[in-house]
Amino acid sequence: MTEVTDVWELPFKPNGLQAMPDGLWVLEEVAGGQTDDHVYKLSYDDGSMLDMVPIGLGHAGGMTVGGGYTWVASDYQIYKLDREGNILQRQISPGGLGAHGLEWIDENNMWVVDPGRFTVDLVDPATMAIKRSVPTPVGKKAHDMFIGDGAIWQGITRPDYGGGEIYKIDIEDGTVLDHIHIPEPEVHGLAGYDGRLWFCCTTTNRVCTVPMPS
Repeated sequence: MTEVTDVWELPFKPNGLQAMPDGLWVLEEVAGGQTDDHVYKLSYDDGSMLDMVPIGLGHAGGMTVGGGYTWVASDYQIYKLDREGNILQRQISPGGLGAHGLEWIDENNMWVVDPGRFTVDLVDPATMAIKRSVPTPVGKKAHDMFIGDGAIWQGITRPDYGGGEIYKIDIEDGTVLDHIHIPEPEVHGLAGYDGRLWFCCTTTNRVCTVPMPS
């Protein structure tokens, strides 16, 4: 049985995560108890707020930071925002069937989860043109992801199966390298930090961790 550790219960609905060395970025899906429609950087130690960026986007389902900007997936589009929340770029999701998790790599590369096509797509952030695609392992709701240990770590929301699943996938051919069943809560946002997998649940507002497989 996977050991799930509760870290925080947030006053808003968390729907995307991005781990940074100095804090965990958390995407707020809808209006919450702090302010409306922001991403927040929280301290790993105690959950205190270190930073925040307004986004003004409802139903947001994934985020990443990179190049000095915040990138947010919302309503079949991907937005590039500055520190004040101004929209600098808006592109239709690469496959046209939606987008959830995002992972910035560099000025020329970003990974985007396409839940409609059951793929993770490597794209050009400037144009969202797809360079190549890696299949997600089950025909269920692929949500957030991150790149680590030379692999794609993909979160799957599966209330029919418990809270969800986390897969470690070969970044080249999609081979499943490892698999973790999360009994509860549901898996929405996903990130990796300090030897643990961090995930959040929009239904319960919980942020939890599980050990990262060695």
